[in-house]
Amino acid sequence: MCDFNVFIRMGDCKDPADPIGGNVQCHSVDHVHKRCTVSCYGHKTFIRPVPKFYSCGPMGLWNTNSPMNKFKVPPCGEIGIVKKHLKFGWDFNTYADFTADTAKEIDLNLRKKFGYWNTKLKTQHNGTPFCVTAYCSDVTIKVYAIKKDYRINIEICSVAVNVGSNMPVVEAITEEVLLNHGFDLHSIIPGAKDIGRMSYWIEEEVSCEDGYQAVGSTCVKCTVGTVYNSGTKTCDDCPIGSYRGRADTQCKDCPSGKTTETAGSTSSSDCIDSCDKGHFFNLWSGRCEPCGYSYYQPDSGRTYCLACDADYITPTDTAVSKNECNKSCDAGHELVNGKCTKCAQGFYKSDKTEADKFGFCKSCPVYLITESEGAISIDNCTTGNCSAGYKTDKEKCTPCPVGTYQPEKWKYTCIKCENGFVTLRPGSTKQTDCSVKAIWYTFSLTFNKPWIDAYADMSSENYKKLEAKIVKSIEYLFSRRLADIYINGIVTVQKMTKGSVVVLVKAPFDQKGDDMLTKTRIEFVLSATVKNGELPVPRDANFAPLKTVASAQPQVVKVPMKDCKEGYQTDGDNGCVQCTKDTYQPTGVTNVCYSCGAGYGTVKGNAVRAGDKDVICKGWWTSKSTQCRTQQSS
Repeated sequence: MCDFNVFIRMGDCKDPADPIGGNVQCHSVDHVHKRCTVSCYGHKTFIRPVPKFYSCGPMGLWNTNSPMNKFKVPPCGEIGIVKKHLKFGWDFNTYADFTADTAKEIDLNLRKKFGYWNTKLKTQHNGTPFCVTAYCSDVTIKVYAIKKDYRINIEICSVAVNVGSNMPVVEAITEEVLLNHGFDLHSIIPGAKDIGRMSYWIEEEVSCEDGYQAVGSTCVKCTVGTVYNSGTKTCDDCPIGSYRGRADTQCKDCPSGKTTETAGSTSSSDCIDSCDKGHFFNLWSGRCEPCGYSYYQPDSGRTYCLACDADYITPTDTAVSKNECNKSCDAGHELVNGKCTKCAQGFYKSDKTEADKFGFCKSCPVYLITESEGAISIDNCTTGNCSAGYKTDKEKCTPCPVGTYQPEKWKYTCIKCENGFVTLRPGSTKQTDCSVKAIWYTFSLTFNKPWIDAYADMSSENYKKLEAKIVKSIEYLFSRRLADIYINGIVTVQKMTKGSVVVLVKAPFDQKGDDMLTKTRIEFVLSATVKNGELPVPRDANFAPLKTVASAQPQVVKVPMKDCKEGYQTDGDNGCVQCTKDTYQPTGVTNVCYSCGAGYGTVKGNAVRAGDKDVICKGWWTSKSTQCRTQQSS
């Protein structure tokens, strides 16, 4: 087994740009690491401390603490005159009475001492004085007293580094206080008696002229891209959105709608478009672009976007908060309460693009739904988006026929009314819509010789084909001419010979309860059809119209027949009888069970149909009911 580390590099350790007034020297340590040293030209130094060298490691970045920000080496500025900012004095106690006049006298006495010492530094040592104003007014003296405890605090903000004959100022003061006793407190404090617990202290800081910043023990002049802060006495970078060139005394704002990539910009050419939140300025293309999926940007005017955690993604490509990062889900799933859940029926989600991976499922087109949950493509939206009262037929929605209802949406079938009741109109949604009593009617039709000759072979297979065509034609006729009373699917052939057929049809009473009106309407439609000479066929039929013979007026007779289940035959008023073995009954509304024919049979009784579509007694019935099969295979 071998182990190794894998680094996802955010950069490629590109050499940093030379700082203003200096240069960068880089070299590779190995195939991953690189080091750079920086230096300033001439009488200059960096305005901020820099390390001995900068390093770039496996991440490919020079500034790992802020990896998204552009790395810049601090600029170099001119070295200026260094002075000292001193604070020194004494802490002691004494029995002298302290008053406001006492403080004034201490101040006066100390200034006399400073004046004497200042003269000595200039004359005896031929050197630099301590204070440079008359009466040493540039020296601040304060006296504090709490009961018998005193503090004398002396402060001078700008004094030469060396005084007298080139002696460091701190050493010179300490020598004058401790060795030469030039500041004897007994001669300074009026009325002083005993002075006890005396301590001398001194503090020093580098002091620079205005426009210069102290860097260690050096004063460095503020350079382009920075501005002097008189409050903090530092050279501050021009804020993001501004710049300062060589001819400028202050930072200048970029034009409206513009900003800069970083603080410390030096030219108006550094101003770029200030992009909205959720976007970033692409330095390569020179325009604002969306962050993209799995990224966000809460601030405007940025040149980068922040990444979501692994396996998380944003709903849009312009996210403005990390809160918009959500766990991504597989195709067919969406994020619900932090868990990946199947898309509901009627929705889908793929994972082909970054946008698709986000945890929201998309709705199918208005008129379509999916067959089930968890669909992964719009191509799965193949089923009609049917409401209650309709059944789904691929991409179409068909109203539930008279005699049926459907209380739910997106269903493939309608529910049949029971106990001899039917609905009044198509598209019913409730079982209570089955409020109209229906009964059976029978009539016979005769066909002419040319049509009969074409189907002279009345084998069981041709018989079945003829039966199916008659049923389909009459259903089409009634659905067009008797739409308000037609019950879809309740047409069956009771008996058929070579030239005639007896048909059963179920229809409701008239709303007033008059079944004779229904009978009369059926006879009227049949008479017109016979007179026309043929039964109409639907447009999608694959057979010619059936030619009829107008030898007699069709008579419609009411039949007192009980409704039975499929696989059963009616037995007058006695009820329903199960079909015997080797016979079948697909509707349950006739008084006969059909024979499978020679060479075919059923596994058991109660068979529903012979075979698929119009094929009679062929193959095996594999669902809950039995079907005709070849006897040889039993």
